[in-house]
Amino acid sequence: AVPQPRGVMPGGAPLYAEYCAGCHGAQRQGGIGPELTDGWEDGDLFSLIYAGVPEGGMPGFSALGSERVWKIVAFLQSGGR
Repeated sequence: AVPQPRGVMPGGAPLYAEYCAGCHGAQRQGGIGPELTDGWEDGDLFSLIYAGVPEGGMPGFSALGSERVWKIVAFLQSGGR
Protein backbone atom coordinates (compact mmCIF):
# COMPACT_ATOMS: atom_id res chain seq x y z
CA ALA A 1 0.00 0.00 0.00
CA VAL A 2 1.07 3.56 -0.59
CA PRO A 3 1.94 5.25 2.72
CA GLN A 4 -0.41 7.95 3.91
CA PRO A 5 1.09 11.45 3.87
CA ARG A 6 1.28 13.28 7.19
CA GLY A 7 -0.42 16.58 7.95
CA VAL A 8 -3.38 18.45 6.58
CA MET A 9 -4.40 17.63 3.02
CA PRO A 10 -6.72 20.31 1.66
CA GLY A 11 -8.27 19.97 -1.77
CA GLY A 12 -10.27 16.78 -1.34
CA ALA A 13 -13.72 18.38 -1.62
CA PRO A 14 -13.46 19.38 -5.29
CA LEU A 15 -11.92 16.02 -6.17
CA TYR A 16 -14.75 14.20 -4.38
CA ALA A 17 -17.33 16.38 -6.13
CA GLU A 18 -15.82 15.66 -9.54
CA TYR A 19 -14.99 11.97 -9.27
CA CYS A 20 -17.14 10.47 -6.48
CA ALA A 21 -20.35 12.38 -5.76
CA GLY A 22 -22.12 11.14 -8.88
CA CYS A 23 -22.26 7.63 -7.42
CA HIS A 24 -21.78 8.18 -3.68
CA GLY A 25 -23.91 11.31 -3.23
CA ALA A 26 -23.00 14.93 -2.62
CA GLN A 27 -23.23 14.35 1.14
CA ARG A 28 -21.53 10.92 0.98
CA GLN A 29 -24.92 9.33 1.73
CA GLY A 30 -24.71 6.70 -0.99
CA GLY A 31 -26.63 6.14 -4.20
CA ILE A 32 -25.30 3.86 -6.90
CA GLY A 33 -22.30 3.31 -4.61
CA PRO A 34 -22.33 2.78 -0.83
CA GLU A 35 -22.43 5.53 1.77
CA LEU A 36 -19.04 6.87 2.77
CA THR A 37 -19.84 8.46 6.10
CA ASP A 38 -18.65 6.02 8.79
CA GLY A 39 -16.62 2.97 9.56
CA TRP A 40 -13.98 3.09 6.83
CA GLU A 41 -10.26 2.77 7.57
CA ASP A 42 -7.94 5.14 5.73
CA GLY A 43 -5.97 2.40 4.01
CA ASP A 44 -9.12 0.58 2.94
CA LEU A 45 -10.58 3.73 1.40
CA PHE A 46 -7.32 4.46 -0.39
CA SER A 47 -7.15 0.95 -1.84
CA LEU A 48 -10.78 0.98 -2.95
CA ILE A 49 -10.50 4.39 -4.61
CA TYR A 50 -7.11 3.72 -6.19
CA ALA A 51 -7.82 0.22 -7.53
CA GLY A 52 -11.61 0.37 -7.81
CA VAL A 53 -14.06 -2.47 -7.36
CA PRO A 54 -14.44 -3.89 -10.87
CA GLU A 55 -16.97 -6.55 -9.85
CA GLY A 56 -19.08 -3.82 -8.24
CA GLY A 57 -18.86 -1.45 -11.18
CA MET A 58 -16.51 1.08 -9.58
CA PRO A 59 -13.57 2.12 -11.71
CA GLY A 60 -10.15 2.65 -10.19
CA PHE A 61 -8.76 6.16 -9.97
CA SER A 62 -5.04 5.37 -10.03
CA ALA A 63 -4.67 7.92 -12.84
CA LEU A 64 -5.28 10.63 -10.22
CA GLY A 65 -2.07 9.61 -8.47
CA SER A 66 -1.65 8.66 -4.84
CA GLU A 67 -1.52 12.23 -3.48
CA ARG A 68 -4.89 13.18 -4.97
CA VAL A 69 -6.46 9.89 -3.81
CA TRP A 70 -5.18 10.59 -0.28
CA LYS A 71 -6.81 14.04 -0.50
CA ILE A 72 -10.15 12.34 -1.21
CA VAL A 73 -9.57 9.98 1.74
CA ALA A 74 -8.76 12.94 4.01
CA PHE A 75 -11.94 14.71 2.88
CA LEU A 76 -14.04 11.63 3.60
CA GLN A 77 -12.46 11.06 6.99
CA SER A 78 -12.92 14.72 7.96
CA GLY A 79 -16.67 14.25 7.78
CA GLY A 80 -16.89 15.95 4.41
CA ARG A 81 -15.41 19.24 5.57
